[in-house]
Amino acid sequence: MNQALQLASAFSETAKLAQKIRELEMADAQLEQHREVLKAAIAFHRRRRSLRNALAAIPECDAEQPQPLPQMVALP
Repeated sequence: MNQALQLASAFSETAKLAQKIRELEMADAQLEQHREVLKAAIAFHRRRRSLRNALAAIPECDAEQPQPLPQMVALP
């Protein structure tokens, strides 16, 4: 009788541990999804910062002076 009680207790403990493992695996999968979103957000931020720095590096005189238009030639 005592052995049956020990087996039942061990089975119950095993079931609890299996449930905890499933919960941890689900949490790990969710964390991986969040990691991927964060990686994409970081990459986007880096690209945006790079473009902003590239725009800031353009001298103001280049932005203020438009390029000359080609000369029109009158046809005879």
